[in-house]
Amino acid sequence: MNRTPEEVVGYLREFIDGTGGEWDWDDFVSIRIADPHLDSIRERASKYADVGQGELQSLLREAEALESAPR
Repeated sequence: MNRTPEEVVGYLREFIDGTGGEWDWDDFVSIRIADPHLDSIRERASKYADVGQGELQSLLREAEALESAPR
Protein backbone atom coordinates (compact mmCIF):
# COMPACT_ATOMS: atom_id res chain seq x y z
CA MET A 1 0.00 0.00 0.00
CA ASN A 2 1.21 3.48 -0.76
CA ARG A 3 0.94 5.52 2.43
CA THR A 4 2.41 8.95 2.95
CA PRO A 5 4.37 10.04 6.00
CA GLU A 6 1.37 12.22 6.87
CA GLU A 7 -0.91 9.18 6.94
CA VAL A 8 1.49 7.25 9.15
CA VAL A 9 1.74 10.22 11.52
CA GLY A 10 -2.06 10.35 11.61
CA TYR A 11 -2.42 6.68 12.52
CA LEU A 12 0.20 6.94 15.26
CA ARG A 13 -1.26 10.14 16.73
CA GLU A 14 -4.79 8.75 16.73
CA PHE A 15 -3.69 5.56 18.44
CA ILE A 16 -1.64 7.40 21.06
CA ASP A 17 -4.51 9.84 21.70
CA GLY A 18 -7.18 7.14 21.61
CA THR A 19 -9.11 8.98 18.89
CA GLY A 20 -8.87 6.45 16.04
CA GLY A 21 -11.71 4.36 14.70
CA GLU A 22 -12.39 0.84 15.89
CA TRP A 23 -10.40 -0.87 13.12
CA ASP A 24 -7.94 1.86 12.16
CA TRP A 25 -5.00 0.49 14.14
CA ASP A 26 -5.56 -3.04 12.85
CA ASP A 27 -5.68 -1.71 9.27
CA PHE A 28 -2.46 0.24 9.82
CA VAL A 29 -0.38 -2.58 11.31
CA SER A 30 -1.77 -5.32 9.04
CA ILE A 31 -1.05 -3.81 5.62
CA ARG A 32 2.51 -3.46 4.34
CA ILE A 33 3.60 -0.02 3.18
CA ALA A 34 5.52 0.36 -0.09
CA ASP A 35 8.03 2.84 1.36
CA PRO A 36 10.59 0.73 3.31
CA HIS A 37 11.19 3.37 5.98
CA LEU A 38 7.48 3.84 6.66
CA ASP A 39 6.98 0.09 6.63
CA SER A 40 9.72 -0.25 9.24
CA ILE A 41 7.81 2.19 11.44
CA ARG A 42 4.61 0.18 10.86
CA GLU A 43 6.32 -3.08 11.78
CA ARG A 44 7.82 -1.69 14.97
CA ALA A 45 4.50 -0.10 15.92
CA SER A 46 2.74 -3.44 15.43
CA LYS A 47 4.68 -4.72 18.43
CA TYR A 48 2.95 -2.14 20.65
CA ALA A 49 2.17 -4.71 23.33
CA ASP A 50 5.90 -5.31 23.64
CA VAL A 51 7.30 -1.80 23.11
CA GLY A 52 4.85 0.42 24.98
CA GLN A 53 3.84 4.06 24.83
CA GLY A 54 7.36 5.52 24.91
CA GLU A 55 8.40 3.62 21.80
CA LEU A 56 5.23 4.73 19.99
CA GLN A 57 6.11 8.35 20.82
CA SER A 58 9.57 7.74 19.35
CA LEU A 59 8.06 6.23 16.20
CA LEU A 60 5.74 9.22 15.91
CA ARG A 61 8.73 11.61 16.02
CA GLU A 62 10.48 9.49 13.37
CA ALA A 63 7.42 9.65 11.10
CA GLU A 64 7.07 13.40 11.70
CA ALA A 65 10.67 13.88 10.57
CA LEU A 66 9.84 12.05 7.32
CA GLU A 67 6.72 14.17 6.96
CA SER A 68 8.77 17.36 6.94
CA ALA A 69 11.63 15.99 4.82
CA PRO A 70 11.85 17.22 1.23
CA ARG A 71 10.65 14.71 -1.35
